[in-house]
Amino acid sequence: MKKNITIVTQYFPPDQAATGQFIESLVKELTLSEGWKFTIHTGQPAYVKIKVPKKTTYQNKLIKINRSFLSNLIPSRYFGRIINSFLFCLYNLIKLTLTHNKDELIIFTSEPPFLSFLSYLLFRIRKIKYILIIYDLYPETLVNLKILNKNGFFTKLWERLNQYSYQNANQIIVLSENMKTLINKKYKNINIRFQ
Repeated sequence: MKKNITIVTQYFPPDQAATGQFIESLVKELTLSEGWKFTIHTGQPAYVKIKVPKKTTYQNKLIKINRSFLSNLIPSRYFGRIINSFLFCLYNLIKLTLTHNKDELIIFTSEPPFLSFLSYLLFRIRKIKYILIIYDLYPETLVNLKILNKNGFFTKLWERLNQYSYQNANQIIVLSENMKTLINKKYKNINIRFQ
């Protein structure tokens, strides 16, 4: 029986973001070597200014791509990006809560940064199993950029929500040993793997 896996990531080719390119390589490899089927929930391209169909398939229909326009709704650089990310997450929370088979795994990336909260909410609402792929560690990235205060309310709330998301993940995948060390130092009782 073929595994059906859903991936939620804001960026996917033809977008040129490295996060999407990594996911594309991963799903192509697993469809070729294992015959797994994937459904990708993503946004319209943001880094290349082209419009692509809302729904597409390739690799003999083993890879289905569903695109939301919400990830590019407001063009403003900072404020718009936050709102777009929030709307993308909210849309996917509603869609996956209503339609996803709870016996099938979902993989979430850390782009947009709020996706880890979505994973935890889906787990609480429907007991859906999930894996997190973490590229960037939030809110630490925003603290380092001096956008958030290290001891501020939003930083502490974000860290608490991360703890819940990380603890309930079936697996956490990171792309470097440094990221693994950072997360293990900050968060307790989690299942993390360097890939």
